[in-house]
Amino acid sequence: MALARMTAEGRGLLSLIARSPLEDPDPNIIGSLASLELVERVEGRWQLTRSGKAYLKAHR
Repeated sequence: MALARMTAEGRGLLSLIARSPLEDPDPNIIGSLASLELVERVEGRWQLTRSGKAYLKAHR
């Protein structure tokens, strides 16, 4: 999933993670976001990286 062509589901999941860390998101979407280094797993929960926060801020 390229940044310019991120799906609505990917953006929606990033927004959810921004509000509060998630434990069990959709494995297909979270895998794509993790490979783009937009999210990371910390203490059993997924949360945004700096890149993820910057992406959301730039695409409001």
